[in-house]
Amino acid sequence: MRRLLERQQAGELATRHVRAVAETVGVSERTVWRWLEQAKTTGQLEAPVRQGYAVSDEVWALLGEVGVSGWWGGSGWASAGSRC
Repeated sequence: MRRLLERQQAGELATRHVRAVAETVGVSERTVWRWLEQAKTTGQLEAPVRQGYAVSDEVWALLGEVGVSGWWGGSGWASAGSRC
């Protein structure tokens, strides 16, 4: 983040720099832009720790009630009751 901020302050930051960072750490370019904005605002130079998301049994039940079975056209979940 420090190098990206330095480039930005010098007027040298380009999308290709952000893209390279995104590809290196396995996130989207938009995520790197958000991290950069957060670093400017808060002074935090490390990328935030990413929290995972787990679908609770309650959410699975609600998805089943609204008929999300086979959501994503079968390319993702086989049914709303399956676990990824």
